[in-house]
Amino acid sequence: MAGYGSIGEAIGARLRASEVQVDGVARSARTAPDGTVVHAVEDLPSALPEFDIVIVVAPHTDETDKLVDTEVLLAELESTRLFAALDVTDPEPLPTGHPLWSAPQCIIVPHVAGGEPVASRRFVALVRAQIDAFRSGIDPLNAVNSEALQADSKGCLLRI
Repeated sequence: MAGYGSIGEAIGARLRASEVQVDGVARSARTAPDGTVVHAVEDLPSALPEFDIVIVVAPHTDETDKLVDTEVLLAELESTRLFAALDVTDPEPLPTGHPLWSAPQCIIVPHVAGGEPVASRRFVALVRAQIDAFRSGIDPLNAVNSEALQADSKGCLLRI
């Protein structure tokens, strides 16, 4: 699993329930609290041949931009060596007539992971945690730029 943060850990837990061996990939190598072996991102090219399935759940940052090269992915799909299920593409949105739409062994689904009842409960819990953090004078969870948040915290709960 490329991207072994909270979402990767949650997916890993669900996969392990079906007796799937899960390895992670993140910025640095480690053993996660759940016992998962996490490889450093620079080790991904050498680790890929060992994996049957790769799930990418990394945020889009300068470091992860182009993590999946569309042209290379298309070539691998055309060779039928790989299967892909994508909810994020490059370019996005994927234009009408783009080769990924008709690539063999490729499924493209909408990027709507948060639209389910369990997500609503999580959103409410996150907002409550953010308010509690704000009231306690500590940085909120997932702050993108805490300095800007502190500088502009009058009436601003989370600056993104």
